[in-house]
Amino acid sequence: MFTKIQYSDGVTPLMQQIIEDKPQWFKSALKSTGYWAQKEIKAGIRSGAPGGQRYARLMPAFLRRRLEEAFGHDTRRNYKPLGKLVNAVGYDKTKVDRGVVIVGWLSMAAVYIGSKLEKGFFTLVTGRLRTIYNMAGIKILGSTTQITVVARPTYEPMRPIIQAGAPKQMELKLGSYLQGVQERSAARSKRAYIVYQ
Repeated sequence: MFTKIQYSDGVTPLMQQIIEDKPQWFKSALKSTGYWAQKEIKAGIRSGAPGGQRYARLMPAFLRRRLEEAFGHDTRRNYKPLGKLVNAVGYDKTKVDRGVVIVGWLSMAAVYIGSKLEKGFFTLVTGRLRTIYNMAGIKILGSTTQITVVARPTYEPMRPIIQAGAPKQMELKLGSYLQGVQERSAARSKRAYIVYQ
């Protein structure tokens, strides 16, 4: 899943004039808007309710720790809804010359895991899985053939917030350049992230 921020006609005549006269300002403002959208999506994930839509409840932490131990994995004190995936959200500015910035997952592994979590999935209950759950003290009924991992939508609930906020961010940034309040900042890093779809 990803969110595309694309410049299109419909801005105020003053902003349109700035975009035509100062293309570097436009590109800088668009990149800044991508960064803003990335931060909003990360904040939504961390809050456990992106776009105000609360994630499905997680397994209690003490049970999750037991299960991780049974699998031979490292345990944590707390477990977050998408775990470390929050760090895999970024923005791709490589198409800024075409008026496009894309916010999404920064690796194919993140796309795979994130998409599964966003859509929800089933895990078949094998003999080995049943044994591991029993070792953790979690009983799986004999009639249970699959475990359901409930969908945790992330990008879709955030889309209205990004759609409403992105034009405002662009206008604020361009306005600040125009008023000389803020100079166009130089990139801190030459690194360009690629968002995978």
